[in-house]
Amino acid sequence: MHFFFSKGLMLISPLLDLRPGVSETDNDVFDIISNDEASRKILAALYARQTSTDHPLVSPLATSSLRHLRNTPIMIQSGGNEVLRSQIQAFAQRAEREGLDCDLRTYGGMPHVFQAYALGPCIEQSNADMRAFCERALAGTGS
Repeated sequence: MHFFFSKGLMLISPLLDLRPGVSETDNDVFDIISNDEASRKILAALYARQTSTDHPLVSPLATSSLRHLRNTPIMIQSGGNEVLRSQIQAFAQRAEREGLDCDLRTYGGMPHVFQAYALGPCIEQSNADMRAFCERALAGTGS
């Protein structure tokens, strides 16, 4: 399998596991999206198309190893009320266990992709964190 290599990955509220049966509803009442099984099927059809939802580029949590990312710094931003928060945390913890350079930033009280809507008091900090990460990644100094 061939993967692209980049200077860094800046992930905003990433959906990291599209496999059936992985839906999470812990923060459904707080978030602006739903992560129920029906929504996941629609997302899988739109995003993965004919690719299996077990494919590591579709569901990174489904892969046996994240070693293909070992030289790529990763920053993940997640809202505190993010419906995907548990799989985002699982990915960050796994990356850390595998020795990857992964920086998870969780912004309290914020929903899924709050950055796109410029919502809440955390937007300035989120933008500053993204800018600083991108500058470090492009300079080759990691996160």
